[in-house]
Amino acid sequence: MSLTQVFGILGIAICWGPTFFFIKIALEEGMSPIWITFLRCALGTLIVIPFLILKQENPFKHLKYWKQLAVLALLTNVIPFTLCSYGEVYSHSATAGVIEGTIPIFTAVLTWIFFPHTKIQRYEYAGLAIGFLGLLLVFLPAMLDSVDDNALGRILLVLMAMSFATGFVFFEKKVDPSIPLFSLMTLQLIFSSMVLAPVTLLVHPVNPGLFDSSTWMAVLIVSFTSLVGWVIYYSLAKTTPAYFLSIATYLCPLIAILLGAVFLGEILSKMAYAGTALVVGSMVIMTGMLNRVFMRTRFLNRMFGRLP
Repeated sequence: MSLTQVFGILGIAICWGPTFFFIKIALEEGMSPIWITFLRCALGTLIVIPFLILKQENPFKHLKYWKQLAVLALLTNVIPFTLCSYGEVYSHSATAGVIEGTIPIFTAVLTWIFFPHTKIQRYEYAGLAIGFLGLLLVFLPAMLDSVDDNALGRILLVLMAMSFATGFVFFEKKVDPSIPLFSLMTLQLIFSSMVLAPVTLLVHPVNPGLFDSSTWMAVLIVSFTSLVGWVIYYSLAKTTPAYFLSIATYLCPLIAILLGAVFLGEILSKMAYAGTALVVGSMVIMTGMLNRVFMRTRFLNRMFGRLP
């Protein structure tokens, strides 16, 4: 993995990290989960339009790929956004963070099952496992102290992670790479909004949270940061395997915790620091840095002999 890819993954994590926090704010202010989901897609469409104009792209020239884009919209927007919003109604942020961290594992497993010719190294699997263990250590204290978590929330969030993972693999293997970035995102968001609009009006036509400015600000931030994260993701996706890009979800909850510690004075447990170290270590392993060091050391040993 190149330095550009590493910084790209960090950028995705920085954009997506605060998502659960702001969704929780919107829920507590009275906005229904289905409205949060719809507004994420609708506002995202409005945000991407200026970039579309700046790039002078006409997304409707690519409607011949509408089937691929519709499936992608369902897998990476409609289904996981809805499950995320409803999952947070029944679960706390710690659980959501841990389950989000399973996306790389689902992505790697789906890649291996449906595309067995894709070569995944053993050290990459080791990195995935170590990263997930680190997330468990970070969030375990909060999970043990929680009294308001239940099975339904966890099930919804697990399905969210599976949907995202399926979408990552589908994009890498099935979506035509010739579609320009902002055209792709615009059509994807339009399809998502078209599906969600009637469902939203049917499920919750009147929502008091729509009249609260702080709710709108929270959803707007989620929409904007999600969109920037997807821009980085799609920019890297043509040259980076899906299971590599999904590593960003390991860092999302960690970034939210670290920002809280730095700017809000929140105190992390020793277990959380240990988990953070494991997650960072998993990133090093997944990039192949240790493997390259080992190979270089073996080469030097052959050339100059083993050091005493």
